[in-house]
Amino acid sequence: MSNPRSYLQNTKIAGFTILELLVSVSVFSVVVFISIGAVVSIFGTNRKTDNIRKAIDNANFAFEVITRETRFGSGFLCDGVPDCVGGSSLSFTANDESTVRYEVVNGRLSRSIDGGVFFPLTSSNFIVEDLSFNLKGGASGDGVQSIITVYLKGLVESAGNQATVFDIQTTASPRLLDI
Repeated sequence: MSNPRSYLQNTKIAGFTILELLVSVSVFSVVVFISIGAVVSIFGTNRKTDNIRKAIDNANFAFEVITRETRFGSGFLCDGVPDCVGGSSLSFTANDESTVRYEVVNGRLSRSIDGGVFFPLTSSNFIVEDLSFNLKGGASGDGVQSIITVYLKGLVESAGNQATVFDIQTTASPRLLDI
């Protein structure tokens, strides 16, 4: 029988030392930590972008409502007069003979029908900083086709008390000719 000590001396034991394991686990931990930070940052950016998209979609919807109603409206008044630049409210007679009025109430673009309660058209996280109407040829029968330009400056509040400011503008003209 051979000597067991000589057998152990001739074989090499393969494996990692404690130091190699500590270094590899440390490197892996740093990589995972950085990756998790990047993923959390991406989720935060995605949430902010989603909030902004929803608010802008909401503002676009409000502008579509205004544009659609003005196309079939008549007797336009901007701050109570048929021609104005930079007016804060727009009122007119809608297709169903009701009086529609648009203005900012409590920081939100709002709509009133026949002098009733103002209903907000924009969401609560969309704050209207400035709303102005430019109206040319608002009086019926004046021989000038009505042209309404609506300008809105607003901001969208998102998580972390961050706000994104943007501007929207549209121009509409009624379908009924007034020339």
